[in-house]
Amino acid sequence: MSDLYVHIPAAHFTRRLEFLLSQRLQPEIACQETDIAAIDLNEFADAAVCLSEAGLTTVLHAPFSGFHPGSGNPLVRRQTTQILESSLKLAERINARKIVFHPGLERVYSQRQVDIWLEQSFRLWTNYIGWATDNDCIFCIENIYESSPDPLLQLMSAIDSPCFGHVFDLGHWNIFCRNRLDDWLDQMAGFICHLHLHDNHGQADEHLAIGTGTVPFADLFRWLALNSCSPSVTIENHSLQALKVSLGVFDTLKDILIKKGTH
Repeated sequence: MSDLYVHIPAAHFTRRLEFLLSQRLQPEIACQETDIAAIDLNEFADAAVCLSEAGLTTVLHAPFSGFHPGSGNPLVRRQTTQILESSLKLAERINARKIVFHPGLERVYSQRQVDIWLEQSFRLWTNYIGWATDNDCIFCIENIYESSPDPLLQLMSAIDSPCFGHVFDLGHWNIFCRNRLDDWLDQMAGFICHLHLHDNHGQADEHLAIGTGTVPFADLFRWLALNSCSPSVTIENHSLQALKVSLGVFDTLKDILIKKGTH
């Protein structure tokens, strides 16, 4: 298993810098509830330098409110582009190697809606994939409501770039997908570059500590081991108490990879 990150809201990033440094934890800086255009870029850049000097890196989670890369509405696309460009500016300043984006698909969608989403998403992402290449960064598209990996797989196959990959959110899969876990992972194997780990009971996006719900973490880690897949990971809990529980359980999950790797 490669890099481990923890969810840190952008509003708390600089305040939690000492915590991150003392625990040697790397942040996935989440801008969901923050006006990204209002962030003090110099302050964030200084904090990222402190992390870098300690050998720690960052991942950025771009805003998702108002972000609809598959929309054909000109006003919505303009807003989406503004959010994207603000995210790239912040990513440059904090030297983020990966940026997590939501795909912008609705919870219920028709094939016609998927076709429009694919066409418009392809247009948007191909306009910016050069930036990712130039900045040695990966755009990571997260599963949210998708009951099947098919739309994401089609988009990633069309973009066909090492700088465009998949964030597999196991908690979201547990809520919205009823197919076998291995089926999703097998189809997306060539694109999985990052994981989001948090728990729930299959009904709501609770972001509980790992091991306190019904999410099949051991099955995921067995698949990773059997397929020699080692994406970076963010533990995406929304409280420090839950994070501490998850970090303890995560060490046990890593043992699955180690034991499988020795056979």
